[in-house]
Amino acid sequence: AEDGIRDYKVTGVQTCALPIYVVLVEGTSRRSEEQLRGRTDTNKMVVFDRGTLTVGDYARVRITSATSATLIGEPLEVASVA
Repeated sequence: AEDGIRDYKVTGVQTCALPIYVVLVEGTSRRSEEQLRGRTDTNKMVVFDRGTLTVGDYARVRITSATSATLIGEPLEVASVA
């Protein structure tokens, strides 16, 4: 599986080696105003809790699970792209 992401859906989330991505926040998720959505630099969709992030921020997000089309994660911190 590409980047091992599909393995999360098949075998469950492993607590070690959970991937962390820098995500550009694009807007709120379709299902909840309390969650945001964004994309990785490889165009993978990621949904995560809002926290203090706003649209246009870059955030480091740890992936905790996945569906067939979306990664689910938890925000770690605001990231700098410089």
